[in-house]
Amino acid sequence: IAPTVTTPVTYCQNATATALTATGTNLLWYTVAAGGTGSATAPTPSTTTAGATNYYVSQSTNGCESPRALIVVTINPATSAPSVTSPITYCQNATAAALNATGTNLRWYTTVTGGTGSAIAPIPVTANAGSISYYVSQTGACGEGPRATIVVTVTPTPVPVTALSSSNITLTSAVLSWTGQAGNFYTVEYKEATSGNWIIAAAGITQNTFTVNSLTAETNYDWRVSTNCANSPTTNFAQATFKTKDAFTSNLIVAQGIGINISPNPITSATKLTYSLTQNGQVSIVVYNSKAQIVKVLLNGNRNAGVYSLNFDNAFNSMSGGTYYLRIQQGNSSNSIPFIKP
Repeated sequence: IAPTVTTPVTYCQNATATALTATGTNLLWYTVAAGGTGSATAPTPSTTTAGATNYYVSQSTNGCESPRALIVVTINPATSAPSVTSPITYCQNATAAALNATGTNLRWYTTVTGGTGSAIAPIPVTANAGSISYYVSQTGACGEGPRATIVVTVTPTPVPVTALSSSNITLTSAVLSWTGQAGNFYTVEYKEATSGNWIIAAAGITQNTFTVNSLTAETNYDWRVSTNCANSPTTNFAQATFKTKDAFTSNLIVAQGIGINISPNPITSATKLTYSLTQNGQVSIVVYNSKAQIVKVLLNGNRNAGVYSLNFDNAFNSMSGGTYYLRIQQGNSSNSIPFIKP
């Protein structure tokens, strides 16, 4: 009769094993089911490698050896560290999410060894720039495994942009530009100066210029740019202003430094004269008929460089219909434009 054994025998990988045991007389231990040379010394299983190993044992009574009993020794894999993603990067003051790892019965630590683990995953603090390490283990059939490391790096918030400028301003658009650093992300917002609601024109862009469209003519706008180290907005804004052109100024006919526009033309009681000057000095605005005769003086006074407007209202009601010429003169410079009185 084969000796009495307990099987299977189970160890965790790298655990300390003890010599196998069996109940019988004059035991002989083998590594094969048949043949081989038996040993009176019970083997101590190796736990270095996970897997199953068969051992065999017989007993002898009155010089007769019995069949061999089988003992299966199973080495279960040691618990491994959980799977993690590292490093994780945040911008300074960004909203961080709780750390995560793939494993069973996770325990979170702030030290590589020792300490008391928590089942609650920590949420990194992003108030200060720098790197901090977090550690996490899992517990399986063979107990708690080693700790995996997650390095969380907080990147300093970039300095605000500088040199904000607006160009190519039209009735409904403007090109906005600024100076920044390579690798930064920018969010561009704008609003009418009288509004409290900012409109996001672009988010997470990397270029230093952006064209804003669908604006309202002759309107003051505020605009601002925030800088971030990632594709998400922050509050470190730099701000500037611009004004879109008006319909009259954008259509000025310029000669000798003097711009003129009359709209609508033929004239009505709502017609508006817009003119621009590039210098300071005495200005005269005179209306002539087709025979070069003066029919009305609209202005004779001093003006500084700039853009001006003048409403015709009913100033020409008494004039007969026909073609007239409005002439603006300042010093030796002059410009003229025809208009029609219905």
